[in-house]
Amino acid sequence: MNMQHFQLLSFNPFPKFPRIFGKSSIGFNVLFLILVAAILCLSAKNVIAVCQTPQFALPVALTVNRPVAVAPGDYNGDGNVDLAILRNLQGGSFPGVVEVFLNTGNGNFNSTGIQYNAISNSGGQIFVTDLAAADFNNDGKLDLVAVGNFLSSGVLLGNGSGGFGAPTNLTFPNSPGSVAVGDFNNDNKIDIITKTFGADVQILPGLGTGIFGSAVVIPTGQGGSTIAVRDFNNDNFLDFAVANSSSTAQSVSVRLGNGSFIFTSPPTIDIARVWDLTANDFNRDGKQDFATVNRNNDDVSVLIGTGNGTFNSPVGSPFTVSDFPEQITSADLNSDNFPDIANGNPVPTNLLSILLNNCKG
Repeated sequence: MNMQHFQLLSFNPFPKFPRIFGKSSIGFNVLFLILVAAILCLSAKNVIAVCQTPQFALPVALTVNRPVAVAPGDYNGDGNVDLAILRNLQGGSFPGVVEVFLNTGNGNFNSTGIQYNAISNSGGQIFVTDLAAADFNNDGKLDLVAVGNFLSSGVLLGNGSGGFGAPTNLTFPNSPGSVAVGDFNNDNKIDIITKTFGADVQILPGLGTGIFGSAVVIPTGQGGSTIAVRDFNNDNFLDFAVANSSSTAQSVSVRLGNGSFIFTSPPTIDIARVWDLTANDFNRDGKQDFATVNRNNDDVSVLIGTGNGTFNSPVGSPFTVSDFPEQITSADLNSDNFPDIANGNPVPTNLLSILLNNCKG
């Protein structure tokens, strides 16, 4: 309700019934003020509050055979965030498959029971490693990109009802270890960005049709193979963060973009044994944060962004998860307006841990 509307109602709300409360207008005014207060109170429930200290409940586990990566998204168009899970199978021409778990609307998920080949090329000892979702052909339906070793990769176009077509191959200079998506040059076409197992990042410019241009290679100078994409310094250009998990470096590097595939390099953030990371606004303050998973300590660390590319650790972090966590992603999984965390624990538990953000400290 805007102020102009409020003033008009206060001046003469019901001109046809001037004496409905008797000779005095006091009763009417009191009732009217109570009504307005009730409306404002109900409206306030829809306002998303800032969560100063994001906290997460104990994980809810889904039994998934050999989960490798998770890509959240509304794959069937019902307004709920579903989970596409990349699974690494043993043997066969297509060792990697995608299985979709549809959200029932309350944070629970049911598998569609269908497996989709994740990559298009076969041969060699192929292992799929990561998965990401976006609308690559601008048809309003979420698609998937899966990557793996030996230059194996695939784009799976979605049908809007939770299903996907056969994968088409992508061409990279080096084998990607992880994958993310975003519009890095602000042309309204989704690009694909990957981190290799070596010391560089590769971006495939999207053409808006499900086809991609030649790769742009960006040296990172560190080991590791994990990447997350966000605007970390609020300049309307996408940035990326990479996890460095080599024997000589355990940290996260944030690289700030300028909208033309060129990235600066602010200081790195020391976090022990980063295995994977995800980015989101966990405390809903309009500044992007990120979370990392530590396989050795069986926990998840949350770093809160300041809005200029630097980060602080909140009270309570890190948060304990199931044994040997390897992958992590984030999305609002229970429709409470706070981003939650999901991470895969493929060995030995075969679990997907879900950390619900209760934001209560």
